[in-house]
Amino acid sequence: MLASPVWRASKRQGFVLTLFAAGLVAGGLTTATGAWLVSGLFQPLPLTVRCTALLVLAVAAALQDMGWLRLTLPQARRQIPQTLFRQGLTRAALQFGFELGTGLRTYLPSALPHLLLGAVVLLGQDPRFAAAAGAGFGLGRALLPLVWHASRNAEWWDDQLTLRSRYLASTSALAGVVCVATVVASAVGR
Repeated sequence: MLASPVWRASKRQGFVLTLFAAGLVAGGLTTATGAWLVSGLFQPLPLTVRCTALLVLAVAAALQDMGWLRLTLPQARRQIPQTLFRQGLTRAALQFGFELGTGLRTYLPSALPHLLLGAVVLLGQDPRFAAAAGAGFGLGRALLPLVWHASRNAEWWDDQLTLRSRYLASTSALAGVVCVATVVASAVGR
């Protein structure tokens, strides 16, 4: 029997969801810290070169998410093994959250997390920026189960998400380009 996602656990759902969210944030912070460490290798490049590369990544991510471009993104195209859920619900919630939070262990339905990672690598001069990006990624991933739990009507909420998914992808892709353009304009303007 396949286990349901940990945030849909029937027992102690709030506690399990909190552990899952904490794991997501910890995973995001771990990946962002690694990206920030790598960013030092790119700092000798002129800022304009790094900003141009980031803008190209933003447009490619948007085109990918809108279905106009097909790229093979660096990610695992497999799910986290079901054996994880046999180790107990609290441990599974924390570990599953951490692994999802890294953005490296499972499939990502959007190219935007790769864009965020690119921004940390190319512009990550300040470790606080990397920490905010990692925590933001983890919290962003935690938002889905938190809102799902708060809805108290899972079936209706799932239907609404399915109904709006196509629009969410396009809107978030364009928002990603606007955010990168704003960050680049700010960085170049300094």
